[in-house]
Amino acid sequence: MRKGKWLTGLMAMSMLAGQTAPVLAAEEQFQTGQDVSEQTDFNLSAENETKIVKEGVIGKGADPAQAKWTLDDHGTMVIGSGTIEALNQKDWPWQKADIKPLVKTITFEGKLTIITDILSGMFAEMPNLYYLDVTGLDTKKVMNFEGMFANNPQLLGINLGNLSDPGYFRTDNAKYMGSLFAYCPRLDSPYLAYFNTSRVVDMSSMFEGCSNITTVDVSYLDTSHVKKMNNIFSYCDNLTELDFSKIDMSNVFYSSMFKDDGNLRTYKFGPKSKGDVIHALDEVDPYCTYWLLDGEGPYPVQYVSYYADKWKKDYGTVTRVWYDSLNSANPNSLLSLHRLYNPNSGEHFYTFAQEEKDHLVSLGWKYEDVAWKTPGNSEHPIYRLYNPNTGDHHFTANENERQYLINAGWNNEGIGFFAHSENEEGSIAIYRQYNPKAKGAGSHHYTADEKERDYLVSIGWKDEGIAWFAKSRD
Repeated sequence: MRKGKWLTGLMAMSMLAGQTAPVLAAEEQFQTGQDVSEQTDFNLSAENETKIVKEGVIGKGADPAQAKWTLDDHGTMVIGSGTIEALNQKDWPWQKADIKPLVKTITFEGKLTIITDILSGMFAEMPNLYYLDVTGLDTKKVMNFEGMFANNPQLLGINLGNLSDPGYFRTDNAKYMGSLFAYCPRLDSPYLAYFNTSRVVDMSSMFEGCSNITTVDVSYLDTSHVKKMNNIFSYCDNLTELDFSKIDMSNVFYSSMFKDDGNLRTYKFGPKSKGDVIHALDEVDPYCTYWLLDGEGPYPVQYVSYYADKWKKDYGTVTRVWYDSLNSANPNSLLSLHRLYNPNSGEHFYTFAQEEKDHLVSLGWKYEDVAWKTPGNSEHPIYRLYNPNTGDHHFTANENERQYLINAGWNNEGIGFFAHSENEEGSIAIYRQYNPKAKGAGSHHYTADEKERDYLVSIGWKDEGIAWFAKSRD
């Protein structure tokens, strides 16, 4: 009975449960003009014994230009030593239609050296694969690792090398790592200590859809030449913390880095990973635009960089604040919603964040006192949106209106504040008006004052009725 060295690593793994994720389209494959030789089927004999059910060779010609492989009736595939050119994804033996569903673990015994530079999709889209040991796979000449381990719904762990057995898996020549581990929803955080990424230019979607990971030690990653990091951690549902203090983001395209990472709470930055990168935190869902900067705040995320620069912070920690914790000492307390006016654009703006109010005043906005009182949390979020073309802000309680504006190109700035229920004791109506003559910012106005509403209507504004309910400022 043949038990590959994968058993040692497998026994130490934490078998954490997860959820499946949709399978993405396979990466475009590159032809090498090389064939896989024939495989042989065997009949099973005695029960309770591990039997080889299929075997064959990878490569062509005589040893060592080919490597032997076996698959037993427990789903264990073992790859032997050799020196070969890489194959197209569909031509690896474990990707064959009759073998693919049978494979549960793959391990490399000895040393299999790849002498060409493309391994994209090598282990991708294996429906029942739950463990990989690639320490015996020599990849030091490989340049393209795109999607190498992607779209494996059952994959729990990958042995890429460890302190006791560094192995041969290397990325010294790597340039492309896009979607490397993408959509492996049960995968635990991989150990990246032996990753040399000094030549890598693309890390886009590298961990996208890895919903089981809570953090990744990215301190091993050299990003000095990386140009693309968009979606690198998007849809990582359980991601809670990232330390980017040693990461160079100065030349990186990073759109949607943290999209829909609803549990991301802590982001550590350094001199080359602050600035506009912090704004990407605003993409987490459920949306929350308020964060602490080294315990100070809360600030809307778009002003965290401003205060980091103001206090000359090269290193710091940004911590997400949930609305129900803003006034956790007294959950029944109310927050003052400040109203400001821009004399240049004619726009009124509303915020309960003292720091945001003070910042706008410093830019020339006029403070017009507290508009009304708002709860720190409720079942009635008021969404805040921004039109980058006109500079206009819009507030709405209507999710359909919010989505319509996002589809039309408005920026979603999350939840601006919360409203009260209509039948709640002491609730007052907040009226909304529209200026059909507005050419840019200031097209909508919100007020609790019926006289102000009536005046605006008298000079041509359109009355759009009750927008939501609040508590009086008095």
